[in-house]
Amino acid sequence: MVYLIGAGPGDPGLITVKALDLLKRADVVLYDRLINTSLLSHTRPDCTLIDVGKGEGKHTKTQDETTEMLVELGRKKLEVVRLKGGDPFLFGRGAEEAGRLKEEGIPYEIVPGVSALNAATAYAGIPLTHRDHASSVGIATGHGAQGKKEDPVRWRTLARSVDTIVVFMGVGNMGSIIDELKEGGLSAETPAALIEQGTTPSQKVVTGTLATIQERAQKHNVSPPALCIVGKTVSLHDKLKWYQSGPLCGIRIGVTRPYKQSKLFSEKLSMLGAEPVLMPTITIVETINTPQVKRAMRKLDSYHFILFFSVNGVESFFRALKNENREVHSLGGKVIAAIGPATTDALEKRGVSVDVQAETFIAEGLLDALFSHTDVVAKRFLLVRSDIGRNTVPESLQAAGATVDDISFYSTQPESLEQSMIDRLRKGDIDIVTFTSSSTVDGFFKSVKTSEIPDTVRFASIGPQTSKTIRKHGMIPAITASAYSTDGVIQAILEAYKKG
Repeated sequence: MVYLIGAGPGDPGLITVKALDLLKRADVVLYDRLINTSLLSHTRPDCTLIDVGKGEGKHTKTQDETTEMLVELGRKKLEVVRLKGGDPFLFGRGAEEAGRLKEEGIPYEIVPGVSALNAATAYAGIPLTHRDHASSVGIATGHGAQGKKEDPVRWRTLARSVDTIVVFMGVGNMGSIIDELKEGGLSAETPAALIEQGTTPSQKVVTGTLATIQERAQKHNVSPPALCIVGKTVSLHDKLKWYQSGPLCGIRIGVTRPYKQSKLFSEKLSMLGAEPVLMPTITIVETINTPQVKRAMRKLDSYHFILFFSVNGVESFFRALKNENREVHSLGGKVIAAIGPATTDALEKRGVSVDVQAETFIAEGLLDALFSHTDVVAKRFLLVRSDIGRNTVPESLQAAGATVDDISFYSTQPESLEQSMIDRLRKGDIDIVTFTSSSTVDGFFKSVKTSEIPDTVRFASIGPQTSKTIRKHGMIPAITASAYSTDGVIQAILEAYKKG
């Protein structure tokens, strides 16, 4: 089944419940440039994500290529989601894609989305209708003729026919559109507004009249995509505006964690007014079917301590436990240790009490907590972690007389940045790039050269080890968290911006 889904206008909270449920189930997701990439954090770990975005003069995939890809994937009986900005049937070319699927006999479903038409205007405090001011609405695209002999929109007729006019993609042809509307009878003093990046923390609203709006757009650097509204209800903006961004208003923050680990971090950034930009530089691959993991699970009863170093490790461990047909009570009587609060939360959600948690969320902090908790001599330890963990913990435990099985339950592998993200970095369109591990740093610099990064881009690190890796690549971390967690990174960014 192919699902043509509207992702909404920008605020990820505006996606519908049905759309989100289908996104969580999808085998493949083909997504547009204009969607909020934080939505991709809801997909399954094994879901294939394909960028088919189209921008000004740049196409990751042409429309024909995207449509044929939907047909090909649909024939494979996969659960395919085509994730489109706004609503699929409102200037979204969803009808073209649906028509092609229909021709090929491939089952599909349309899942409507919240459109910028009503969402961006609502977030700007501009009603489309009002009992005293407007009883009708007209919607048009401002892209113009696009190869046709004449503009297909009858602007003069529209000016005489409705109270509120909403123009999508009209910034480029604004001058000619305004002229046509005035020729149709609208006064030069008719209120007008432009909304750029509506419903996002970077939302910009510029108001004026038909006589002034073009000049004001240039003054305030309004750029596509932007929505244009013309009509008396625009005058209510100052009275009805309500959308307030937080202390990180308008700051674009790159999140280099894998999509599945980005959800909570991104949501907290959004609540503070930032615009999280998901740009994963690593991917997590489970290795729970190796002989080493299987052997460790078979002799689970022999361990006195089990140490968890990450949420990924917790998830992989419990899948390995299930594979061996064992239950959570298999951990009874063992000392469970976790490196930080996120790992602790992941364990407690599975009904496992954590006995030891590091005060500082690094290897040395976990060792300090263990050594202060008990004597480790002749004790057997299972370390649940990735294939690239430092040797600090196993070597220190062995030196203290413990027996250690250091097992990789998952592999951390670099993931190439999408070209659209590299382009944004080069243009300085991202203000801060956050790194939550050395592996995210190494993955980042496999895709981007230091010479390509403008001076305006700042690096934020989760702690000293990650900062050390950033310096190894020839860059300086502008922000380093004092508490080694994603919350610590957020707090460090807040403090840095309070200081200007």
